[in-house]
Amino acid sequence: MSKKSKKDILKEQITSIFEGAWTIPNLLSTIRILLVPLFLVLFNKEMYVAGYVTIFASALTDFYDGYIARKFNQFSKLGTILDPIADKLTTIALTITLYFYFHAADNIFLNICGYLLITLCVVELVMIIGSFILLSMGVRPVASDKYGKYSTFYFYCVIGLILLHAPTIGVLSKFIVYPGVVFFVLLVISVILKIRSFISYIPPMKERFAEMKAAEEEGDTD
Repeated sequence: MSKKSKKDILKEQITSIFEGAWTIPNLLSTIRILLVPLFLVLFNKEMYVAGYVTIFASALTDFYDGYIARKFNQFSKLGTILDPIADKLTTIALTITLYFYFHAADNIFLNICGYLLITLCVVELVMIIGSFILLSMGVRPVASDKYGKYSTFYFYCVIGLILLHAPTIGVLSKFIVYPGVVFFVLLVISVILKIRSFISYIPPMKERFAEMKAAEEEGDTD
């Protein structure tokens, strides 16, 4: 029996990722990724209402891709990769964009909020870079678990409040403006949830590496 090269094994693993990939949840995750640059353009042009609608639409796709996948059993390997990548790209875009707003604000609590957002951004960058490294090694990244979903949902809620009631950029700020300390507390909780989510990825990732090592050892004995 001929032994497969690591290149052949990697090729097979990449090919398997796209098996059964044409599903509605994957389409929604792709749409969520495409909404990221749209939000950046709208916010840069100070079209805050349109930007808020874009983020709301992104949050809806995040909810429905998981709901449809569970309801109609439309799970796929590609979906376990696309969904967390879409979440992380959205979070990174939001955190970087809002950092500049908070950094320029004339309020100490809002200034600190900017650094909390950068903390969230760093965690997301580490996770997304790690996912690509794992893929290059032939290890499929771990799908978002309940902690990841909870932290993402909470983050969307906080961002929604910022886009609605933050000074200047809030679309309802003419009527109700929340003090900076409110956003500070909400973002501290968001950072805690995100770190908890990051920690939850470690055990299953160790299992993936153990499985890969066992498969390689089994291949060496054949």
